[in-house]
Amino acid sequence: MLTPYGTQLLLPFSDQRFALFAMPIIDPLYTMPLFIGIYLAWRYRQKAQVHLIGITFLVVTTSYLVYGWYLGQAAKREAELQLVNLGLQDFQVESFPTFLQVHYRRVVARTPTADWVGYISMWRPCEIEWGMAEQTPRSDFEEVSDMREVRIFEWFAMGWLHRTVIEQDGNTTYQYADLRYGLVTNPKDSFFSLNVTDTNQGFQWDTQNPISNSGEINQRLNSLFSSAYPGTCERPPLVYF
Repeated sequence: MLTPYGTQLLLPFSDQRFALFAMPIIDPLYTMPLFIGIYLAWRYRQKAQVHLIGITFLVVTTSYLVYGWYLGQAAKREAELQLVNLGLQDFQVESFPTFLQVHYRRVVARTPTADWVGYISMWRPCEIEWGMAEQTPRSDFEEVSDMREVRIFEWFAMGWLHRTVIEQDGNTTYQYADLRYGLVTNPKDSFFSLNVTDTNQGFQWDTQNPISNSGEINQRLNSLFSSAYPGTCERPPLVYF
């Protein structure tokens, strides 16, 4: 429930997913202490202190989860202040954890007409470098909105989708990008995307990841880790996509 994937707490009565966006799916700083606690509890299972071992490690790891949630809320507040200073008024902001990082947050801001994506390190909060892309009106997606694949993807993204319609080679493509996951500030660039193309043979869909080059992925991950603990703060530009 603390990850961006969320969980279905009300099954089998409802498939509604609940998420607090506090922690990444994989975080060794959380799981390794749990493994150590399990090993020590097994190793000294005949000792009277075994319960103290379990309680100690549960307190440490749970405190880490609370710390991650606090960082997410702090990132939201900082992003809201910066957006107000930029002149935005009508917007919704959410903060998402990044890969293997608790301090580095991906912040997404939604206005009625556009989506904004940026990153902020809560280790040293600096001015956010925002990427902005216009959102195609939902009414333009009515032709594909009832497709099973589209409904599943919208459910998976929990509403955090960037929608774009493009015309290419005489075909119309309806693009969906999950705003929760990505390595850059382009709202159209996501780990999880769905493209539905209207062709002469009917609707065809694919989920090709726009980041397919392993070298590019490694470069972006290295940039992500280096940005998590910046030495100085610089004033970044606003980038339009």
